[in-house]
Amino acid sequence: MSKPLHILHLEDNPADAELVQILLEKEMPCRITCVKTHRDFVTVLDTDPADVILSDFSMPQFDGLSALETVRLRRCTAPFIFVSGTIGEEMAVDALKQGATDYVLKDRLTRLPNCVQRAVRESQELAERHHVEKQLRESEERF
Repeated sequence: MSKPLHILHLEDNPADAELVQILLEKEMPCRITCVKTHRDFVTVLDTDPADVILSDFSMPQFDGLSALETVRLRRCTAPFIFVSGTIGEEMAVDALKQGATDYVLKDRLTRLPNCVQRAVRESQELAERHHVEKQLRESEERF
């Protein structure tokens, strides 16, 4: 059995956080760390790296785009998925251009497990490809 995914979830609504947790735990082995504030988000990023990051888009104290920027500044490579009821199509496209992996609307949460699994799989494949390319470059440099 593979180790459970560590999912960092930035969400200020306890009911939404619980719904996401129930849905994901039903579909995959995972450990979810839910945070509400920038400070807690950064603490988890720095001390307990996540395999995937979920974030609400709009929150009163700390918004999803700021969370995405924080992740980029820390050079975290975990897939970043917005889970939001308020993200519009234009903002979603902008978020993807800024580095988000995907987004799921809260009224379509049944998409979330497949979205998370796909994002993690693609991230692992990319890391593997980078590793192979690095080995190839090093091998070419030796010869």
